[in-house]
Amino acid sequence: MEKHLPDMQGYADDTQLYISFRPSSSDDIDRALSALSAAVADVRAWLTFHKLKFNDNKTEFIIIGTRQQLAKVDIPSLRLGSADITPLTSIRNLGMWFDEHLSMSDHVSKTCSKAFRGLYNIRQIRKFLTTDTTKILIHAFVTSHLDYCNSLLFGIPTYQLERLQKVLNAAARVVYYIPKFDHITPSLINLHWLPLIILNGTSVGVPGLYSSPLNFLTSLKNFASKWSSASA
Repeated sequence: MEKHLPDMQGYADDTQLYISFRPSSSDDIDRALSALSAAVADVRAWLTFHKLKFNDNKTEFIIIGTRQQLAKVDIPSLRLGSADITPLTSIRNLGMWFDEHLSMSDHVSKTCSKAFRGLYNIRQIRKFLTTDTTKILIHAFVTSHLDYCNSLLFGIPTYQLERLQKVLNAAARVVYYIPKFDHITPSLINLHWLPLIILNGTSVGVPGLYSSPLNFLTSLKNFASKWSSASA
């Protein structure tokens, strides 16, 4: 594989191939497509030798770049075995959705959809649940979607973070039976849920982005102080 492509990732039932090219150079595009085809052929040969099957119809590929770069690229399809694979605008990668601009907008939309679906189901049985049981279900079926690989959301636009914040707000209302137009901040504090906002280019809700646990705890303390003042 290394003789064809510089980057690849292999998993139990999934192989991912990566290659870069200059969109303004047709020769570079042809070189990239040839390298991909040769790499896929090697993967197919290895699978056949080990009595495994290469599934052409489940193979996907995406071209990632800026709008200006993608406007220069014309790759209608990629021939793999007996199938012609057309480029997709978004693909799922280890549970995350990557779009062709890496804006993470598709991932945010799908995450909100799954979280609100889980929240709707919990709301239907809320009157039969205790507060602690509701918290457990919220964590399992709602906030777990927001937590998964959330470091990849670093730097996304504020309006996208606000969509995710609405999920947290709605979840807190379900936990504590809070009316729609009542203030939500005290309940978020009680639940120890940080706001999904960006300050000074740092995603406050993602501890993994801090250079040390001390920096994260310091920011958390500052936010707790601000929230306490705001709710006093």
